[in-house]
Amino acid sequence: MYERRTPAPTPAAPQCATCERHQVAVERATERRDYSHATDERVLLARHQRDAHGGTW
Repeated sequence: MYERRTPAPTPAAPQCATCERHQVAVERATERRDYSHATDERVLLARHQRDAHGGTW
């Protein structure tokens, strides 16, 4: 059987407005149970961290 795995949330980098904006958007979307939007914001956060902070993905 196929098992879907959701990656752990990536924490926002300290002192980065873009990271913070995406993290807040994830939290708000999750509170609204808009899981599709929360996932989109997590992807944007991960891409930003990869490009701006040298994270891996």
